[in-house]
Amino acid sequence: MDGTRFDQLIKSMATTRVSRLTALRGLAVGAVAAIAGVNFRAEDAEAARSRRCKPKPNQCQTCKKGKCRQTNNGKKCHRGKLRPKANGTLCSIPGATSATCLNGACIAAVTPPLGCSPANNTQGSCQPGQICNTLGNCVAGCTGTNNTQGSCPQNLVCVNGQCQVPGGCTPRTNVQGNCAPGQVCNLSGICVTAVGCLNTANPQCGTNQFCCPSETAQAGECRGNLTAC
Repeated sequence: MDGTRFDQLIKSMATTRVSRLTALRGLAVGAVAAIAGVNFRAEDAEAARSRRCKPKPNQCQTCKKGKCRQTNNGKKCHRGKLRPKANGTLCSIPGATSATCLNGACIAAVTPPLGCSPANNTQGSCQPGQICNTLGNCVAGCTGTNNTQGSCPQNLVCVNGQCQVPGGCTPRTNVQGNCAPGQVCNLSGICVTAVGCLNTANPQCGTNQFCCPSETAQAGECRGNLTAC
C-alpha cells in the first residue's frame, strides 16, 4: 500500500463514528467465533489422536477406528469411520414393542392388524364357509341365497347362514367330517358351529375330561362325563 492510500485510510477511521456498544458487539462476536473454532479444532484433533469416531456411533452403528501412518513430522492418525450394523439387528426405541436396524438407523417394527377384515359378517379375508364377525374374528357362517353355494366351500350349500351338506353330513359324531372349517357334524347330520373344545383349533379337554356334544346345553365345554353336559 502506498503512502497516499495509507493516509486516506487513517483519516477515514478517525472520522467514522463507532459507538461503544457496536464496538463491544464486534469484540464479543469475534471472541465467540474464536473460542468455537478452537473447540471444534481441538475436538477434531482429539478424535484423530484417539482414532475414534465423531460423532459417536448410535446403537445401529459401529466405529471402525482410524488408521495411523508415520510422516516426517511424526505419527499422523485419522479419526474413525461409522459403519452400519447388519440390517435386522435388534435395537430399542422407547414405546415400541420391537425394533430393528436398517441402514444404520433403528426402525420400529410395524405391527400388522390382527384378525380378519372387513369386520361386517361377510367372508372377507376368511376362508370359504366362514364370515368375519364384527369383532374381526373368522367364525363359521355363510352368505348367499338358501340352498345355493353362496360363500360356502365346494359341494356345500348355504342354509340359514350356515354351510350344509346336501342330504346330511357325515360322520355324525360331532367332528368336522365333510362340514366347512369351524363346524362339526352333529347327530342329526347337520353342520353346526364348532364352539369351544369341539373346534380343534381351540384348547382341547384334559385326559380325564369329556367334550360336550353340540346337542347338549354345555356344547363345547369340558366336563367330567356326558351326564354333566
